[in-house]
This record gives sequence, C-alpha cells and structure tokens, in this order.
Amino acid sequence: MGIFSDMFRKKKGPRINPEMAKRTKELYPLGSIVLLKGGEHKLIITGIFQNKVEDPEKTYDYCGVPWPEGNMADEHNYLFFHENIARLVSRGYEDAEYKAYIDVIVGFWMGKR
Repeated sequence: MGIFSDMFRKKKGPRINPEMAKRTKELYPLGSIVLLKGGEHKLIITGIFQNKVEDPEKTYDYCGVPWPEGNMADEHNYLFFHENIARLVSRGYEDAEYKAYIDVIVGFWMGKR
C-alpha cells in the first residue's frame, strides 16, 4: 500500500488511543485546500500527523504549503490542527487506496496490525 502505511504497521510502543482513531477519520485528504482561522492565504494540505524536529512529542494534524505557490522553502511549510481551519475551500482526492490507508492508521491507534 505504501511506505508510510508500513511504518504505521511496524511502529512500536503504546498506541491505543480511540480519540486519535476518531480524529483520523475526520481529517481532510491530501490535496485539500483550506483557509486557516485568521489567515489570508490558502494552504494545500501535503501531509498528515506531522512533527517538528525540535518538538517530536507534539503531533500536528496537518502539514500544508501556500496555495497556489506550493512548496517554496522549509519556512513556508506550516503545521496546524484541524480546529485551526476556518474554511474548506476544496476537498482533496479520495479513493479506495486512500480509505485503506486511513484504515491502517485507525487500526494503529486502536492497537491492531
């Protein structure tokens, strides 16, 4: 299915977290375009469940880059939570492969492999 899905399957440590499983199902797919609360510039979602190197214990729901510009430099990659989104402008692509990927992550949070 993909490298990241394999990472979730192999990850060790305490994982049972029903709240994160529920949260996973509510996330917008990659490619979604959003406007953050207080924001003036749209972002396109490029990743989910991201961490900062300097704060690896804090997991953000999303990583995004400015839209329509795209990834220009590290300082233009933004980490944010679902509740920081003011408006969904356009929902990203979802298919059976994406849904299977989300199921892997939900299974991870529920302690399943």
